[in-house]
Amino acid sequence: MKLLTQSKELMFVPALNKKKNAVTQLLLKTLPLLLLLIPEYALGEMTLNFNLGSNNSYFYPGACNMSNVPTYLLGDCGISPIAYTAESDPDTTPFFQGTYTDPVTFERYWHMIVGDPSTGFAMESYIPRIFSYESTSGGRPSRIMSWGSVTLEDQSGNGWDPLGINPSRDFDYTGNGTADPTKVIMRQIMGGTWNSTTQTWSCDNSDQYCSEFLKDQFLFKPKITQKINESDMVQNFVLDMSSITYSDDTTTGSIINTLTITDPDMPDFDPTAGDFQMIDSTITISHPASGSSNFTPNITGGRYTYTQCSNSQTTIEGIEHCWQDRDINTWDYQEGSYSYVDGGAADIMSYEWDVYWDPSQNSNIAGIESKCANGLIPGC
Repeated sequence: MKLLTQSKELMFVPALNKKKNAVTQLLLKTLPLLLLLIPEYALGEMTLNFNLGSNNSYFYPGACNMSNVPTYLLGDCGISPIAYTAESDPDTTPFFQGTYTDPVTFERYWHMIVGDPSTGFAMESYIPRIFSYESTSGGRPSRIMSWGSVTLEDQSGNGWDPLGINPSRDFDYTGNGTADPTKVIMRQIMGGTWNSTTQTWSCDNSDQYCSEFLKDQFLFKPKITQKINESDMVQNFVLDMSSITYSDDTTTGSIINTLTITDPDMPDFDPTAGDFQMIDSTITISHPASGSSNFTPNITGGRYTYTQCSNSQTTIEGIEHCWQDRDINTWDYQEGSYSYVDGGAADIMSYEWDVYWDPSQNSNIAGIESKCANGLIPGC
């Protein structure tokens, strides 16, 4: 995953009064002891509820097409922060990009929200912010603070073609799949029911479809949930790997995979024929002949590891990253790698991300390049 990092202006920090200085000095004295009690990349007050809580700061474009947002986080929502500020973005998707500062460690994170859970889709993520505009993922950097005759493509960075529709632009350009998963927390939901009062999401029997990808701990793997409710069948899938670290390939995730036939046209003599149930290490299949059959599967879900790049670097704040070259023209980010048990393989670097591209929404090409080519924004 690569988070776009565009900025209109650097945030300023007001001078602290004497009382604040005293508090700060006390905190600095006790901070080493506090850090001994806090795991690496502690969650602090980070939330994954698609809302902008405390300790968030504006960073271009800020909050766009969102409701109930503090005034200081409202964005300009243009195409680019310098030469193209007046180029309004025709995309009306709710969107927030800013920075979150941990109140204990003072570490900064890029905080991004895309979508609105009440409409059936929303995604939220936090990833460490390093240097001025980078994160712990790769992809073509953007010339976000360049003045003068800089093209919109240069300012857009990997946002120019985020899915790599152009075959010459691989993961090195897009950054897709390059992020260190031990430095990211995120959540994505589709369908389901959003309660705006309690700010909670649920997957109820009345929902035709719902799914959730939840990774709420930096050092641990995600939990994946999916449910389908149709008039003739109900399917439920849960793979919970949230107690497994990225260095552990011996522990399997807890899995539930069930299919219940509810077709009213099923024969009366066996209304459960065809039901499938997998609960961790046991599979039960119902059928008319003998009632059911049981099997013991070989579960490999969750049995994989992630290895960081071989030449990791460290910022002055102590954050590890894999940027080898920060030159805007010859960027070099060294990717890590995944390893799967039983010879399994998933080469995330060669994945064709353009399968998620809807031509009806982005004709011919994707990203900001598409908006220019199709005349949705002028001056490209």
